[in-house]
This record gives sequence, C-alpha cells and structure tokens, in this order.
Amino acid sequence: SWEVIGDVATFVGGIRALLIQAAHPEVVAGVADHSSYEHDPLGRLSRTSAYVTATAFGATPEVEQAINVVRRAHGPVRGASHRGLQYSASGPEFAAWVHNVLVDSFLTAFDVFGPGELAPERADAFAAEQTRLGAMLHVTDLPPTADGLADWVASHPALGRSPGMEAVTAFLKNPPLPMGAKVGYRVLYHAAAAT
Repeated sequence: SWEVIGDVATFVGGIRALLIQAAHPEVVAGVADHSSYEHDPLGRLSRTSAYVTATAFGATPEVEQAINVVRRAHGPVRGASHRGLQYSASGPEFAAWVHNVLVDSFLTAFDVFGPGELAPERADAFAAEQTRLGAMLHVTDLPPTADGLADWVASHPALGRSPGMEAVTAFLKNPPLPMGAKVGYRVLYHAAAAT
C-alpha cells in the first residue's frame, strides 16, 4: 500500500475512482443528495485525502479513527435513486462499490502513470491489504487479487446512466477551480478519463 498510495499517480487514481463510482445510480444518488462536493470541492477532497493517507500510512489507532469518521458520516446517508431503488451508504453492497473501485483505480493509475507496472504478486498484495480496510468498513464482497478486483468492477450488475452520474461527471470535467489550478487539474482529469 505504501508503494502504490505513496506515488503521485494516486491523484489520477482518485479522479478515476470518482468517475467510475458515479456509474452506480444508487451510490451517485447518495452523493448527489447528501454531499457538499459542489459547494466545497476542496473540503471534500481534503477529507477523502485524509482518509486515504490515514488508512495507508497511519498506525492502528489512526486507521480506526479514519474508519469511524467514515462510518459516522455514512450513517445518515440514505434515500432512493432516480430508478426508485433504496440506498444506504452504510449498506455493504454500496460500500463495496466505493471501496473496490477506489482500490482498483489506485492500481490502474499506478500501472499506467506510476514508475512501472506492478508485478502480479505485488498488485495482489496491494489488493489483499486493502481488503482489511474494506472489512473494517463492513464490506463483504472483497476480491483479494488485482485481476479479481478489476473483473468485479467491470462486470458489476448494478451500473447504469443516471442524472447523478451526468452531474458528477460534468463537475469533474470542469470543476470551479482558479485558472492556474485548472490547467494542472485538466492533465490529471484527462489521464484518469483515458484509463
């Protein structure tokens, strides 16, 4: 985990994860209905970055604290998607989508934009390490290998277009950033979209 998450390619992986996570109508409905990403994108980014950093590099107390913050934040996030299906951010199937896509995106970005593709056993070690975090989030569907993870994401049965997906992807394509920051962000965004 240190090798993958410690690389600058993680920034591309994070954007990629958001793009792919938005393909799940119930997950993205939870984001659209309960998140402040449109009004406070840097605050949202900061909270997610703090979680990733704590769970990758922190000692057990820091990891547990980060997990508890996420669980508390997700507790009240519930509702219905545009297709009338109920969602709960605490639900294991929705947490699995968010967690597994993030792990797969970090691996993909590292392989494409990092210092070199991970050997299969190193990629599997990363996926296996990340299953422990998923279990702490009460995720039950945790592929322990990189290929299994990629297949799980690619063949997920719940995906589809939604108004939330369109809003999130439009936002990610052109967030309200100062011009100087936007130039650098566009490079990261296009790299993420290319994967």
